[in-house]
Amino acid sequence: MASHIVFVGEEEAFADMVVFRESNKLFADAPAIWYITPNKAFADHILYVTDQRHLADFTVHFTDVRAIATCRD
Repeated sequence: MASHIVFVGEEEAFADMVVFRESNKLFADAPAIWYITPNKAFADHILYVTDQRHLADFTVHFTDVRAIATCRD
């Protein structure tokens, strides 16, 4: 049921997407600004997190700085 498989990496340099975790759904209004809901019924996307990088569709790195959240090609 997942729309994408992701790998959460520790290194920002190797991530396809640098994500800022927003605490308010109303402010999660950009591609790399995510609000993670505890209720699957309210989710826009369902992601499966894997611990095997080679199985992932893309890699993400979570940042504490909203201004550097970005999607990379």
